[in-house]
Amino acid sequence: MASVRTTTSWAPIDLGAEPTEDLAPTVGIRSDGAALFYPGRKHMIQSEPESGKGWLALSVSVQLVRAGLRVCYIDFEDHAAAIRERLRSLGLEDFDRFTYIRPEEPLSDAGETDLRGALAESAPSFVTIDGVTEAMALHKLSPLDNEDVAAFFEGFPSRLAKDGAAVAKLDHVVKAREARGRYAIGAQHKLAGIDGAAYSLQTVQPFGRGLHGAARIEVVKDRLGYIRAAAAGGKVAGEFHLRSDPTGRVDLCEVQPVLALTTDNGVAPSVQRVRDVLARVEPPGIAVKEIGDRVVEQGWAAGLHRATIHAALKKLEELGAVDGADGRWWCCP
Repeated sequence: MASVRTTTSWAPIDLGAEPTEDLAPTVGIRSDGAALFYPGRKHMIQSEPESGKGWLALSVSVQLVRAGLRVCYIDFEDHAAAIRERLRSLGLEDFDRFTYIRPEEPLSDAGETDLRGALAESAPSFVTIDGVTEAMALHKLSPLDNEDVAAFFEGFPSRLAKDGAAVAKLDHVVKAREARGRYAIGAQHKLAGIDGAAYSLQTVQPFGRGLHGAARIEVVKDRLGYIRAAAAGGKVAGEFHLRSDPTGRVDLCEVQPVLALTTDNGVAPSVQRVRDVLARVEPPGIAVKEIGDRVVEQGWAAGLHRATIHAALKKLEELGAVDGADGRWWCCP
């Protein structure tokens, strides 16, 4: 195809002349080597408060810093002291490769100069934007207006991605579960504006000092399809685990894959719920009735019939995921 002299982006692109690009995700490595974020793409992590989205973003940042890369954290929601404490609890003491920005006024020409200068110097491979709704409010934009959301997403988040960084925007979901759609608080364009992947975190075990917290990472959108290919049932990208002692020091922080639990009789969700309960149980395990009680306590279901639990246990046994004796069950190590 002949080249076309042009001064706009409306001229055709010769796809045959375009360099081959590896589109697979490479940022945010799961414990089995799969990754969660695409370089040069925009992503969303949405959840209720205290579901681990900030910790997940920081854990990815620390992982990259330890690999010798640079990251940036643009914080519209918290404060420098809190982020510093979290990083230290994750074992990071040298912040040379971690660029932290805490905007307190809308992005002006002077602010743009500061931001571009900082990013040009650091060239981050991963950028977190913590608090999309708060960022939009600071810029007098409405999260309920699709045009405002589009304007925000096409602002500095898109420019950051064009520079090659994997960009992760952190946002909240509406409080009422029955009122939630597939996207976070506000207009539908929050999801439409994602050209990488969007995730929803669902708390499995609460996070806190001295606790072993866990959250399931559910895939809400995957533009390129690589992440769903490595997700359990094409839906669960993994489970984020964060364990700390009473002082806050973290001794376990990783995203673990989840078994692809599928069945022919349609009990896969029940299988996953039973597995989630047993993952927190050690030998000598718990009985079927207690499994059902714990499923209800976690709010995953109004209740599971005893036969459904038995079917789930049978499937898990076939997969080598659980073990049992004398009517009691636990996950295999």
